[in-house]
Amino acid sequence: MTLRLPELAIAGVLAGGFAAAGEALIGRARSIVSWNDSFLAGLGVCTALLFPLSVLAPRSALTIVLVILGAAILFAVGRRFGTAPPAANIPRPLPEPRDALSLTCILAVALMIACFAVLNLRFPFSWDGFQIWATKAMSMHHEGGLRPRMFPDADYEGRVVGYPNAVPLYEALLSVLRGGFAFEAVKPIFLVFYLSLSIAFLGLARAILPERGALLALALLLAMPGISRIHNLGGYADMPLAAAVTAAAGACARWRPDARARRAAPWLIGSLALIKNEGVLLAGVFAVLIVAFLAADGAAGLRADGKRLVRGGAIVASLCLAQALYVRWTNNPDTTYAPIDWAHLSQAPRALPPIFGLCIRELLDADYWIFLWAAFPIAAIVVAARGSRLERVLAAGCVLVLGGEAAIYLFTTWDVPTHIQSSYTRLAEHVAPIAMVVLVAGARRGLILTGARRGIDAKENRSGTLADQQLEVARQKP
Repeated sequence: MTLRLPELAIAGVLAGGFAAAGEALIGRARSIVSWNDSFLAGLGVCTALLFPLSVLAPRSALTIVLVILGAAILFAVGRRFGTAPPAANIPRPLPEPRDALSLTCILAVALMIACFAVLNLRFPFSWDGFQIWATKAMSMHHEGGLRPRMFPDADYEGRVVGYPNAVPLYEALLSVLRGGFAFEAVKPIFLVFYLSLSIAFLGLARAILPERGALLALALLLAMPGISRIHNLGGYADMPLAAAVTAAAGACARWRPDARARRAAPWLIGSLALIKNEGVLLAGVFAVLIVAFLAADGAAGLRADGKRLVRGGAIVASLCLAQALYVRWTNNPDTTYAPIDWAHLSQAPRALPPIFGLCIRELLDADYWIFLWAAFPIAAIVVAARGSRLERVLAAGCVLVLGGEAAIYLFTTWDVPTHIQSSYTRLAEHVAPIAMVVLVAGARRGLILTGARRGIDAKENRSGTLADQQLEVARQKP
């Protein structure tokens, strides 16, 4: 096995460049969680810029993106030397004090990250990782930017040309900096996304759970084969999308106490559409849940955040529009799905129940998810009855996304059972981190119901989390 140290270093430098670009948009990062938000937001914005740059400078788009990243790094370094950092107003992502359970979870997480790093370099690209994302990166590297066709003189898999470009962009930029494209050389970027997912998960979990609970939830999440093995070792884009979804959920969870999170949330939500096609559905679910969460406070809640919602909506719409314009420019329809028309919609009452049944069977596959989705309904019921509004919204979001992604198969041109079996477990990964937070939160609320939690809370001497604070405020309302 080759360690690929130069490529790992290049992947790290590019991650720093994306983070610096994100900081230029949403402000200076104050913690590793906010740095990760900047990284994902910067990647999304650079991906959105790639299309117009490819039209204006067809052979130099990647070079211009590298210049932008270099300038962003210089700006970020200069600003750090010139000003003092603002005080952070978000929960700390690491435990203090570090008791035996926390230390055990930290060691388990470190071991799983090390295992993923080794396996990622040894495992070859799987089908989509090779056929779609890495092959597109190779085309971008040789052509200098995007093209309406993946290769200039051949119609190779034209249906995938319009797929979002975040992962291929990262792979292509790494190839430019290393001086040539090689399939095995771009794998290190997936270690970056694995770390990004872990950091984003801690940022979300600390808004819901105490420190020990957040670390336990992270260890359980990384133990899931659907997260740390199988397709993610093969270079699929589902883990990058899961990282962005989790980061967006974490930013929304910190919406009220953290001004930077409010600025980051729209960029993160809009970036979902630039990572995978399903990101558009996820962005729509986020928009619905944010409005519903704020509307629960009445008209005053919506008025208080009205301007932010308008600005955020404009950002999300702009990033989604950038991807839509790119798809139209490629003029290569995806033949995997039929159009959304009345002929297919009229079949929904008859076709959706068996589709949902097949999807549930995939969720219960222990080879991917062990106990996660089998236990999720129980946890969702507990948080619906006894949890905070934030916990309920996260549970509802998981249900909406799982249902929405299952409904996509109503329009498939494939054999329905075959299509579900080959893809739905990967789609469930997009919200699996959020589901794990709900699962541990539900277990914690269940302990509160039995009274067993009182002794633990007294020992910790804090309630600490944003979810607990919101629940206490709600209970005090007349």
